[in-house]
Parts: sequence; C-alpha cells; structure tokens
Amino acid sequence: MHEYETIFIIQPSLTDEETETLAKVFEGVVAEHKATMIKSERWGKKRLAYRVKNFWEGTYVFFEYLAEPSVVTELERRLRIHENILKWISVRKDPRAAAEEVRKAARLAKAQAAGMPGRDMDDRDRDRDRDRDRDRDRDRGADDGR
Repeated sequence: MHEYETIFIIQPSLTDEETETLAKVFEGVVAEHKATMIKSERWGKKRLAYRVKNFWEGTYVFFEYLAEPSVVTELERRLRIHENILKWISVRKDPRAAAEEVRKAARLAKAQAAGMPGRDMDDRDRDRDRDRDRDRDRDRGADDGR
C-alpha cells in the first residue's frame, strides 16, 4: 500500500450540507475499497487562479490515505463523472519525503529543547539535500559507464 493525497474542488453553488455530503460520499469510496483514511480536511471556499466551468471560486477538500493504486483509479473515475466536481488531482507521496519531515521535526524539537527556539535550520537542510543529490547523481553516473 502507498500513501496518496487527493485534492478536489466542489462547485461553490452547493450549500454547506451538500458539500459535506459529497465529501462523505468520496470518503466512502476510499473506505469501501479497504483503504485507510489518514486525514480528511475541508479547506473551504477559495478563489481559483482561473475560471473553471464558469466558476471563479470553489470549495476545496483534501484527503490523505493509504491505498492500492486501484483505489485511486476508482476515486478519480467517480470524481470525473460527478457533475459538481470542478477539478481534482491525486499524487502518490514519496516515502522519503515523509521520513525527512519526521527527521526535520525531531531536529527542530531538539533545537528548541537546547534553548534555540527561533533557530532556522532550512539552510543547513538545503545544503544537506544538495550534497546528497550530488552524491547520488555522481554514483549513478559511475553505474551508467559515464
């Protein structure tokens, strides 16, 4: 099973109850395929960057879940055919990114415990990522016979 995120935009003309019901329907799609819902958030109405199906705003809903790829396919199929859905996108989360978030939170907690509450570690993290990427690319080049 992989971790996925899906964001979809519902027409703003629906009432709050209708929007909530529609979000519950799509949560049910995930549940009926024996996937595990990690997080389900309603982000509310937001202005769109461009007009979609003659709407300038939409109600955003966010799902994070553990599932097989077939679940994502079925969810997107149902999102595609539903008339009140404006847009959607599903992405598979990189497990390395999740592990990095955990490590970063641990480093921040350690820094705060050491009495450095406002310390910004982003520059060091960026340097470490750049070094790791450079080393990985160098190793790949050696394997490719370059």
